[in-house]
Amino acid sequence: MLDDNLKLNLPNGESIPMTPGMCLLLETDSLKNVTPATISRCGIVFMNRQEVNRPKQMFNQYLKQLPPNLSESLKDMELQANWLFVDALQVFNHEKSRNNLLLNDVDEHWIVHNFIMMLDSYLHGYWIEFINNNLLESEDGSQQV
Repeated sequence: MLDDNLKLNLPNGESIPMTPGMCLLLETDSLKNVTPATISRCGIVFMNRQEVNRPKQMFNQYLKQLPPNLSESLKDMELQANWLFVDALQVFNHEKSRNNLLLNDVDEHWIVHNFIMMLDSYLHGYWIEFINNNLLESEDGSQQV
């Protein structure tokens, strides 16, 4: 909580003094535990996740940050994922509308995020290969100088 003395008081008892020019940006997925005092001291900007960050945008952003040694496969990965997402999200939305989900807080973003994490674990070897190749190139370059 931020008190009137411009100190951020943490739950563990620590205090972080803030200077006059200092700003804090906090992001949360819920305001369940926020007190009225916190709200009165903070400016709150609500951004609806469905409008700001669509699942397709999340996946496209992920594809952009993949290592260059996967560049030949990016288009195939995108096409396969687009095909998979359409069917998977249709089934998900149908089951959600029928209240057949075990976890009610799950949404399309959760599904895409977990798909990206799973895909990333499969592509870990490509990252290692890319890093090792760059290390070898930098070592060769430094030896030639």
